Amino acid sequence: MPLQATLPIELCADCYAPCTADAYGRCAACHVECDSCGADAERLDAYGRCAACHIECDSCGADAESVDELGHCDECHGECADCHSTVHRNDLDAYGRCASCTVLCADCYGVVDPDELDAHGRCTDCTVSCRLCGRTCSPDESAAGFCEDCNWRQPYSHKPSPNFHRLPHERPRYYLGFELEMDRDEDDADEPEDYDAAELYFKLDGSLSDNGAEAVSHPCSFAYLRHTFGWQWLHDMRADGWTSYNSGNCGLHIHVSKSALPRCGWYRIFRLFERNPEWALRISRRSRSEFERWCDPQGQRAIAKAKSAAASRYDAWNAQPARTMECRLFRGTMNPESLWANVCLVVALVEWSRQASNRDGLPAFLDYLASGAPRSDLTLPEARALYTWANANTHARTGYIAEETSPCVC
Repeated sequence: MPLQATLPIELCADCYAPCTADAYGRCAACHVECDSCGADAERLDAYGRCAACHIECDSCGADAESVDELGHCDECHGECADCHSTVHRNDLDAYGRCASCTVLCADCYGVVDPDELDAHGRCTDCTVSCRLCGRTCSPDESAAGFCEDCNWRQPYSHKPSPNFHRLPHERPRYYLGFELEMDRDEDDADEPEDYDAAELYFKLDGSLSDNGAEAVSHPCSFAYLRHTFGWQWLHDMRADGWTSYNSGNCGLHIHVSKSALPRCGWYRIFRLFERNPEWALRISRRSRSEFERWCDPQGQRAIAKAKSAAASRYDAWNAQPARTMECRLFRGTMNPESLWANVCLVVALVEWSRQASNRDGLPAFLDYLASGAPRSDLTLPEARALYTWANANTHARTGYIAEETSPCVC
């Protein structure tokens, strides 16, 4: 019996089942067709497309359903929030803007939101708000939080090289200077730089309000203060709303060169205040609480202060400055006559301490004034006026503590 002819058997390339294979040798069950063009496909990408229809991101190389005009997939696509141009998402700043639309701070060049910039193009990190007018400015333009327009006061730490003032051909034995604290309620008064005060500069002081200032004089001889120093600025500033005596928080500190008197002179002045606190309080014109806070005369013992010069800077007579002694006794004043009287009293104390003995106290000082303050630069009327003032505050010379002999500390 003759053998019957047989047809060759074709197996599916995937499942090996007998079949009529497609172009890639797969049966109907294993057949793969592109979702996009419908053609047989060897394999499909993640979106069911053949190699001819496959879309790949030009940036990350991943399969993409679609790409933008720059060939970026949805993950890499970016659109500028301002101009809406297409960019890579990594090319957008933190506020979603492209490089052409990015806004930089004029100071630090950081990327910022335009709404956060001040009028000078600075970000919030590069600006401070003026404590007086509220205007924003850069830290370099401000001092202690004040803008350039309000910043006519130097920082409290400001200490320029001293400019010594004296009369022509004068050779003073010592120099004097003062620090006058002033305050005001209004922030629109004229600035002190507008006043004629060539021997002064103005500073901030933490004990004052934001509107306040401390007027600091350069060193002047006593004769210069009497004949040449310009006092008109005090009248002008008082007329312009500045106060000192009535502010409740202002003092007048008068400095004198340490070379003006020896250590035993320091001791005599320390002892005078230490033993006569009620008298010191009355001539200071301060309230008791203010007096005890800012110029306590009863700190260390007088002899210890004179030897070490290490007493509290809040003593009535402060020896801590390197080159000066500071009398912190007086309440502030905008009256030139009162300020001058306080300067004269300091000069009288200095001159008396140079001539007195360690046994001398308040009675001897009053007698020195009553006799016209001999061997000093005070005029007779000035000495007599000081005597009347100082003596009236002793309650007929009974307000002082009994004196006692103390060792010399020269």
